[in-house]
Amino acid sequence: MSGFSQVPNVHTMPALTGRPQPSAPLSANMFLGAKDTGTIIRWRNIRIASQKLGGSGPSKQENQDAIALATITHGEHTAEIYVVCDGHGTYGMRYADTVAYLMIATVCAQFSTIITEPVTMLKALFTQINSETRSFGHGGTTCTVTIVMHDRIICANVGDSEAITRIHCPSAHITSTIDSVPVVVEPTEGSADITHLRLTTDHSGFNPVEAARVLSSGARVEYMCRDLGQAAMYSHAVVDGIPTYQFIDPRTIPGTYATTASGQVAHYITDPISLQQLNMSRSMGDWAAVGSRLGAFIIAEPSVNVVTFPPGTRVRLVTGSDGYFNCIPESAQFAVASKTMEEVITDGFAAAYRLFPGRTPGTSSGDNLTVLVYDSEPLP
Repeated sequence: MSGFSQVPNVHTMPALTGRPQPSAPLSANMFLGAKDTGTIIRWRNIRIASQKLGGSGPSKQENQDAIALATITHGEHTAEIYVVCDGHGTYGMRYADTVAYLMIATVCAQFSTIITEPVTMLKALFTQINSETRSFGHGGTTCTVTIVMHDRIICANVGDSEAITRIHCPSAHITSTIDSVPVVVEPTEGSADITHLRLTTDHSGFNPVEAARVLSSGARVEYMCRDLGQAAMYSHAVVDGIPTYQFIDPRTIPGTYATTASGQVAHYITDPISLQQLNMSRSMGDWAAVGSRLGAFIIAEPSVNVVTFPPGTRVRLVTGSDGYFNCIPESAQFAVASKTMEEVITDGFAAAYRLFPGRTPGTSSGDNLTVLVYDSEPLP
């Protein structure tokens, strides 16, 4: 992590995925990047870094993370648009690169409609882009899209690439809806003038709503155990005449183990027909796991969070792959996000090296880390 790559404007950014940059509709500047640089890329009030701490794909040498961004002006509206994808499986890099490329270009092309009808349009857009990957083969990708404007943030996610924000105003002046359902914005402890929000929705077996959907499709949600192999995460029960699923505490099961700095226990969702296994309940691609006798358990429908705040409010956004967020305890992520933009990146990378001692960038162990930091306050 030595030095900085100075980038005066978006058109000088290298298209590090090897794909040509799309034409720029609606006065949108776009670029794709950055893979394996290990260097913080600086452009205006944005910082980006990606490091291969591990390898994936057929050769175990791929960084399957992808990132794309755009600055767009359409009429009176100006927005920053960020896309983070984290591929998995044999062709994970192809999934991630393609979805990031198509997503950034299509969000720009449909920008005016998306900001008017964000939930309907983004759900349709994810479905449309997912259909383009049907022939790609084994694998899939997460996808998190974040649109930042002067008075709102729109975030849509599928899978476990995350986005968090620090909004410089009291929670009483902020609204949030997830899939059009109002969500209570809690005040941040110890700070009356700054509000912390997690913009993405948990798409894992630990989300009881997701788990109920997955289990009702006929799939299994199970802990990975050193002693037992696999053990159920939920038991089926009837409460007041209503069938329901009850969470089983992993501390009651021998051999469960944590895989993140937050202590999240290893688990998988298994398709009983294809035996495809994933540690998330939503994904782009993964066509072998989208169907069972009772329906689809892996879906590409995003959760869409629309957050509003007073115009001109300062916001800090941190978005990245799970390789970044898994290395920082959830309780500490907002504290890290409050540091300088460079420290948000370097602290996360340092945490990864501590979590995986002895593992060096470019080996087949560990995970890939990709993170983008944006701050709406102009930098000197």
